[in-house]
Amino acid sequence: RAQSRKEPERLFAQAAACRDEPKSKALAVELGALAAVAARLDDDAKDASAEALGCRAAACEVAAELAAVDYASKNAVAAVAADAAVVAGLARACAAVATKRGDVLAKLAGAAHAARALRDLADEQADALLEVDPCCVDALATCLREALKHPKTTAGAGPLAAIADPTQLGAAIAGECVDYAGAALAQIARRPAARPRYAVAVKGETAASATPCGILLKSTREAASERAKATALVGVTNACLGDEGKGCLKATEAAGGVAEAFALVRAKATSDVEARARAAGLLARLATAGGHDGAAARTLRAAPKALGQLAAAVDAAGKRDDAWAALERDHLVRALAGVLGSEKKPASVRAFLDCGGYATLIRAMPEPRADLGRVTAQSVVQTPLRPGTAHGAGNAAKVLLAALSNEDAATRTAVADGLVEAGGVERLVCSLAHFKDLSVRKNCAVALAKVMAARPESKDRVRELRGIEMITTLGDKLTK
Repeated sequence: RAQSRKEPERLFAQAAACRDEPKSKALAVELGALAAVAARLDDDAKDASAEALGCRAAACEVAAELAAVDYASKNAVAAVAADAAVVAGLARACAAVATKRGDVLAKLAGAAHAARALRDLADEQADALLEVDPCCVDALATCLREALKHPKTTAGAGPLAAIADPTQLGAAIAGECVDYAGAALAQIARRPAARPRYAVAVKGETAASATPCGILLKSTREAASERAKATALVGVTNACLGDEGKGCLKATEAAGGVAEAFALVRAKATSDVEARARAAGLLARLATAGGHDGAAARTLRAAPKALGQLAAAVDAAGKRDDAWAALERDHLVRALAGVLGSEKKPASVRAFLDCGGYATLIRAMPEPRADLGRVTAQSVVQTPLRPGTAHGAGNAAKVLLAALSNEDAATRTAVADGLVEAGGVERLVCSLAHFKDLSVRKNCAVALAKVMAARPESKDRVRELRGIEMITTLGDKLTK
């Protein structure tokens, strides 16, 4: 027993010796550190005594230091990833927080170290995490779900600051589990082969809220740090990408993902700007999935005032100058394009027009320069004052184009009038001149043609700005 009490101390000392020391990491691997780690993570799997849990937590910390991306030893990282017994043991340590046996703090400590190791392995060696049993995605999601049940620590209180208070210490370690497990899940979801796992409920559960996507959504509500919330949103969005993410789209929608993302982009606080941008990205992904008749698009069209509130969020993002504002605005415009890009019902078009939505989308397009206060044929082709992005302009033009193609002539004229009054002709011509992407230019050119058809007197202004000349140069490309 005396020897077993010394074992955790020896392993913790080994972890400390490897911290930020690439040569020590490589030497530890050469001397068989991974075999010792694997033995502790395997032999003690059913032993919930304090000594066993302490050894397991220490072994997880050794693995975390060897796999660390900071001051990394490439050979050590590769060795950890290649050792299936170690990776499986780390997954078991993550899932162990859901068991009822053993000291909670010791299990949380082991899970935090294990999740950190898996997070760093996922950065470069994610494929290795998909080949072990238990599944790392399931284990990390279980770890995240259980860690979220713990009380939140006071702001800025890490494990060392809270060491004198067991409750705060548990909360601090649980917070680390949330951070590391969420980041690992976000990284692994970048691999297409992993995405189907994110739509499967964790062991013993069946509800969509118990899938990794559903648990990540819960983290966006309950995580203590804004960074953890933003990372969870990235994880859900990554899981929903591509054909492999179709199941995750359904799971995310069933778990309330549309409402969750919508609530975050409507939040008035500005301290969580990254989380808002990530939520806008998730909303854009959900709104564009399945096309015009996708579940999220139908939900947003049916919700009273939802589209007007999204337009207000686009405007608000356009008035900010932080690093995330432009990305958030582009995502929101893309979401609106998913919802309204094929919407031609006069009632829907009129409702969005009345709330100022189309004017907002016009402001999301490049703002042209002016000569003596007036945009001219010479100034409109210069670098715009606020150029925006090709994606933003293309999606905004797509929504305008759909509105200008609606079934009611009076509504088409009203949209065209509003567009002209808001400077939309100048911004559409500026987009034609500024962007090279053919799909963006096509959307802008056809929108201009629709404006001239609905409001013939605007044709002189388009000609003055050489917009007709630009449209003519596209030629047959407009019909392809």
